[in-house]
Amino acid sequence: MKRYEANQELENFLLRHGFIEIISKRFKNGRKKCFKKTKANRKGIIFNNKDIQIAHKNRIYANYIELNEQQLKYLLFLFELNSRDFKVVCSNEEYSLKEVEKGIISLNKRMNGYIQTGVKKSTVKKYQRILNIYAEIKID
Repeated sequence: MKRYEANQELENFLLRHGFIEIISKRFKNGRKKCFKKTKANRKGIIFNNKDIQIAHKNRIYANYIELNEQQLKYLLFLFELNSRDFKVVCSNEEYSLKEVEKGIISLNKRMNGYIQTGVKKSTVKKYQRILNIYAEIKID
């Protein structure tokens, strides 16, 4: 499985997947870079020297030296979700890839339970929509 570090390869990957590099005074030294889906977005990926950090509202939630392909898919999924969907996946609102992984597993279990009992059809549709967002993410 391929590994990604905070370097030009991962930077190009993020740019290809719709991220933009945010240029600010905090990141002018060249060792720090920030990537977001939109300039106004509160979630960001920060390259801090060799670290890959997940930030939200100027708070660092997770720190990684490298990411494998599965973790990279979780990372892209995290940034594809709107705030309401994120709360469904990560009810504790932790911006870490481990929490996203747990959330996807939990979401699948809850959805299957609702399907078997035949209740909460609107919730099942919402869960299916969220899981389809995850399924459609391709690591190229």
